[in-house]
Amino acid sequence: MKPNNSGSNMDKQVSRNEEIIPPVLADEETKLTIRKKVWECFSNHRLITFPKPHGRIPNFIGIEDTTMNLTKLPEFIGAKSVAVFIDKALTSARELVLENSKDLYVPFPRFQRCLMKKIVVNESDDFKTLVSRGDIHRGENVGISDGVTVDMLIVGSVAVSKEGYRIGRGRGFEDLEYGLFKEYKAVNDDTVIVTIVHDLQVFDSLPRDLFEKYDTPVDVIITPTRTIIVENKLPKPTGIFWNELNVGQVKSRKLLQILYAEHKKSQNRDTTLSKENGKGHRPFYWRRYSKKETKNPVDDPDANRIDQNDKENQKKKRRGSAKRNKGEDDTPRTEESYRTDETDRSKRNEKRRRNFRIDYSLKVTNINKKMRTRDFVKALKERNIKPRCITWKGKRGVCYLHYVKKDRKKDEDVSDAINDVIEIIQDLKLDPDEPDKNLNVKVVEPITRIETVDVTAV
Repeated sequence: MKPNNSGSNMDKQVSRNEEIIPPVLADEETKLTIRKKVWECFSNHRLITFPKPHGRIPNFIGIEDTTMNLTKLPEFIGAKSVAVFIDKALTSARELVLENSKDLYVPFPRFQRCLMKKIVVNESDDFKTLVSRGDIHRGENVGISDGVTVDMLIVGSVAVSKEGYRIGRGRGFEDLEYGLFKEYKAVNDDTVIVTIVHDLQVFDSLPRDLFEKYDTPVDVIITPTRTIIVENKLPKPTGIFWNELNVGQVKSRKLLQILYAEHKKSQNRDTTLSKENGKGHRPFYWRRYSKKETKNPVDDPDANRIDQNDKENQKKKRRGSAKRNKGEDDTPRTEESYRTDETDRSKRNEKRRRNFRIDYSLKVTNINKKMRTRDFVKALKERNIKPRCITWKGKRGVCYLHYVKKDRKKDEDVSDAINDVIEIIQDLKLDPDEPDKNLNVKVVEPITRIETVDVTAV
């Protein structure tokens, strides 16, 4: 990652940052209201870049230049291993760690397979591709027994104070990750915690009663205009606090289950879980497709009436479908009518089986696994080969061509036609990587139950 050397752009960014101040906080604020104010402030000043800030760590314009201030930190210069969280806003930080030939570690999402991943760099790899969130699976697994300890931890923040208090994106993901790191000795009290934020995210102070013993503080705050070193460092969490977690959260993370079983056996820790009926981690699309909240009848007198109308319409639909099942005269169905339906259904299934009857099949092997079905069908059509249907298993390099006799009543001899088709297919050379590679064809027993992916008319 190369810094922006254009002086005019940098000066313009700095002057713009000096004019922008953090939003004003009221007397009674919560973490959620502070997050909302910061996100709205980013949107109003048009400082945000992809993705949108709401619900995320803000990825602001000029964060690449801000990240370059890491190279001026003595702690970063002396660090051999750095762990960076997987937020989009920290992509430039992960790239900078690799460029400075340091070991880069990233937490594995929801700790399903390992504690974290060590990103391994090959000569042909591009740093920007490696540090993206989707490619962290390419790294080496770091387990709970590997004994890896990082020298610096870089986290994202929505709001921070000069005293070191930090507010994340919510749901406690970063706090839980830090707690697990602490339990398995991946970090300790001497590990420097750095956050990279915009100036409007830095407050002089935040209400202390909002923060609990499991909240992760920061030691260094890097902004586009300054670097803030917290003088009186706050105490860091000692590990996992089980009374703050519910059963769903523990069950949805494999490493938490292992740690919980260990603490329960030792009986030295309080392993009483919260009585909250949690369901663990919800998928990313939960909010998008979740049901919209209905209006409060007190605020909207018509809300209850609208809901009642919807219920009545649903009841009418159910009544209509029930009448159609019973008949127009609205009389209950008899046992004979059900038997008649079963007979009709079996006849339809028999007719369907007759229509899809296969008389003989050809198995084609040695197909290039990268070939598409449409390219193979096109090559067959060009040579006037038209099977009844095709079963395509391209990932295994195999496909089946199914044929039906033109007149099933007569005992036709189709051996000559089959031999002609086999000769034509065997001469096909469809692999561009190996132009001399031929296809192998043989006659197999007809398959009656098949899954067709492409059907061509005879």
